[in-house]
Amino acid sequence: MALSKKEFSEYIKQFKFRELFNEMGWNNDRTTQPIVVDADTFQLTGVAEKSGFKILLCSPTSAGDIPDYHIRKKIETKVTKLFQEHLLIFNDANKREQVWQLVVRHTGKPTKVSETRYNVSQDPQLLYQRTAGLFFELDEEDRITIIDVTKRVSENFQQNNEKVTKRFYDRFKTEHTAFLKFINGIDEKVDKEWYASLMLNRLMFCYFIQKRGFLDNNKQYLRDKLKACQQKKGNNT
Repeated sequence: MALSKKEFSEYIKQFKFRELFNEMGWNNDRTTQPIVVDADTFQLTGVAEKSGFKILLCSPTSAGDIPDYHIRKKIETKVTKLFQEHLLIFNDANKREQVWQLVVRHTGKPTKVSETRYNVSQDPQLLYQRTAGLFFELDEEDRITIIDVTKRVSENFQQNNEKVTKRFYDRFKTEHTAFLKFINGIDEKVDKEWYASLMLNRLMFCYFIQKRGFLDNNKQYLRDKLKACQQKKGNNT
């Protein structure tokens, strides 16, 4: 039986990765492996495994931070030589942030790095969506292979990425074109297009921070302000 969102959130917020994957039907893994990158040593600790696919936790930097992107890539390269199929989890010493990193390999195509970030101040919805499909039943144990596990992990961490990206840019282009018609006082086409992009990006930024409740503690801040403006000055404002 899959974990509820509430149960999942408790494990993630407490950084209890081993307990989380045990609940999801994975086996305990006690791997310990030091990795040296640019004279710094990072400790890899096994969290769980399934048919040879490993979930590994990487220690923070000496300053207590999550290693930056280029260091994480170097760590990834070294880990791959030891454990071909794996998912890396990075966290900081203060247990405030996580980065879940998966490298997806397809024959004849460049490798892709899929990263899922999480901060304890956030709702772990995206992580929940991406790990929901990684639950294994007991009756799968005898017939599941590392190929099956790798495919399942890859599909879940890559799900809808390309579709969402294309849908986003198609919608952005449509709204951008419509927004241009409302801009007065700018004659140059390139300047008008730049201004439209700037304003839409600012609106998107406001939209995302309002959903976190950062604008007047109101998750409908923009909609409410639009209604207030329309009531005061009319719908054509």
